[in-house]
Amino acid sequence: MSTIKKIALIILPIFMLLSCATYEGPASDFRMFSFSVYDGSENLIQTVNISYNEMNKPSEITALDGNGDLLSRKSMKYSDRGKLLILKNSVNETTFIQSEYRYSKEEHLVEVRTVNDKNDELGVSTYINDERGNPLEWLSEYSGSGEQVHFIKTYDESDRLVKSSELDKLGNVIYFSVSQYDDRGNEISYSIYSPEGNLDQQLFSFYEEDQLIKTEVKDETGALLYHTDYDLNELNKPVLISLYNQYEDLYDHVIITYDVMGNELTRESYNYEGKLTDKIVREYDEEGNNITFILYDGNNSIISITRNNFVNEPLHMDDEEFSTLVFKL
Repeated sequence: MSTIKKIALIILPIFMLLSCATYEGPASDFRMFSFSVYDGSENLIQTVNISYNEMNKPSEITALDGNGDLLSRKSMKYSDRGKLLILKNSVNETTFIQSEYRYSKEEHLVEVRTVNDKNDELGVSTYINDERGNPLEWLSEYSGSGEQVHFIKTYDESDRLVKSSELDKLGNVIYFSVSQYDDRGNEISYSIYSPEGNLDQQLFSFYEEDQLIKTEVKDETGALLYHTDYDLNELNKPVLISLYNQYEDLYDHVIITYDVMGNELTRESYNYEGKLTDKIVREYDEEGNNITFILYDGNNSIISITRNNFVNEPLHMDDEEFSTLVFKL
């Protein structure tokens, strides 16, 4: 297995420590219609405006710089049943990249084709699904570079992913991973194997009342490489996340606070020396919408301030899809 694959599993707890989304979805029937980003001196850097169609789905997203000039525009078209058909990214009226989505009669995604403004094909992703819509095979081919990504996936009777294999251009297995779950559906182990079936690394997850309390990363011999501990509050939310190396030395840790409703207020990340590396502060309106997101550096100086604006209208799209459309401009 490649070094990249090995490192990805080893540092997974670090990403779990430091990751934080800028949008966690509206608390009720509210949706975001714009947000603005400022630097530490309150200079406007960027404004993003979101328009919606009659199905209450985003139809156009425009990003403007601090002077109000267009940075990018993203437009979406949907089927009558609300499936994304066309996603167009442009910097002006003539230069764009467009992704075209095709579905089966059961409305399972089967193809995404990406072209430029000259209709040159940039890449194609194809999907073979089971009767429940789980992708059994996923192949992405990129015209310019000749690169491809190819996965074969297997699911259990509860539609949980139990095996995933990455293949090279000749169809040979590069590596495969196996997941195991407890009887409540929590993933308790994730193991990476070589093409020959030799164990490479494993991630174990431990739960109490379905809440993650600890993860362990072990090598092919079963030796512990890292472990991450999650201390929970009375709402079963993590208030302290601590990453330790194989010698039980504290590597990184994160301290999190919440309001009485369980909304995350602050997230402070510290390195192995106990020094602050970054901090996030969130503010909410009376409805629980995250209206302010402030990012600080290790010196407690503001890097950026994001102010989100909401309207009391529904969003007919799940949070993950919405965040992908809006924040990946």
